[in-house]
Amino acid sequence: VDHEVQAFCTRMRSREVVPTIVQLRESLEKLRRDEIERNRRQFKDLSPEQAVDQITQSLINKILHHPIAHLKEMAHDPQGPETAELIRKIFNIKPPQ
Repeated sequence: VDHEVQAFCTRMRSREVVPTIVQLRESLEKLRRDEIERNRRQFKDLSPEQAVDQITQSLINKILHHPIAHLKEMAHDPQGPETAELIRKIFNIKPPQ
């Protein structure tokens, strides 16, 4: 019985994050579509490699804007190191040596 209760609680906790996962995917998909549309006219004048380079740079900048801004805000906060560690975990970055 204890095992089943624990498994049920684990499933319920998993379900709590599903809306955030869905929102994250939808938000990034919208960003992708918006960037394609925003850059569509410029693509005509670029080689395929240049177009890919331009749009991927733009996407990276937009995706990283809020995490970087938040890290900068937290630089002098007592929880700054924990925030930096969370960002490293999210982006699979090894801590500095």
